[in-house]
Amino acid sequence: MIADELRAAMRRWVTGVSVVTFDTAQGVHGITINSFTSVSLDPPLILICIRNHAQAHGLLLRSGRFCVNVLGLQQRSLAVHYAGRRIQPGPPGRIGTTPQGTPCLEGALAQVDCALAATTPAGDHTIFLGHVQGVRVTGDGAPLLFAAGAYAALGQEWETLARSNTRTAETTTLARRDSFKRAVAKASVPAWHSDQYRARASRDNRRARHAGSCDGSRCGRRAGIHVTRRTEAT
Repeated sequence: MIADELRAAMRRWVTGVSVVTFDTAQGVHGITINSFTSVSLDPPLILICIRNHAQAHGLLLRSGRFCVNVLGLQQRSLAVHYAGRRIQPGPPGRIGTTPQGTPCLEGALAQVDCALAATTPAGDHTIFLGHVQGVRVTGDGAPLLFAAGAYAALGQEWETLARSNTRTAETTTLARRDSFKRAVAKASVPAWHSDQYRARASRDNRRARHAGSCDGSRCGRRAGIHVTRRTEAT
């Protein structure tokens, strides 16, 4: 069946692991997901997908806002806790709140606080579109991964990748700063010189026209001044 083949193909796709937390009338609840992606930067939008028959589905619809907590490698217990078939109130970790008041998981690598912007039915799942209200990056550790139906880790490769990305970011920042300085210099200095040049050229042109149209009998000493300057320039 195509569904089994699709499931087998998606097991080859490596993702991160997140827990979506939100308030309900019964308290803070959450659900583990790996269907989380950015949609837009302007406006800032993300999406998550939740099964239609999941208990979190209706609760999240009524809540109207949620926080996506990106889990680190050491937070596998949180992922397992919230991946149960039934909603698990009370995490085995600390619950905090974002500046906007949405419950979040303390110690997560990143927290993306969202207001529910729209929902779209998609087969046996629903796409929840979130309008990002705030973002906190709180950790630099390796992320928890999910592949082939199991939790996984990058291991040593993550440290190399993180160091490489840090150096690349620093180099890019310096290159952009230098490029900006060169662009400002290129745009401003010639403009200043061109204004000065135009003023000087206009002055010289007026003098040249005056000298060409005057002689000693008509302009007296003024003609001599112009002729003398033209002679010196020659």
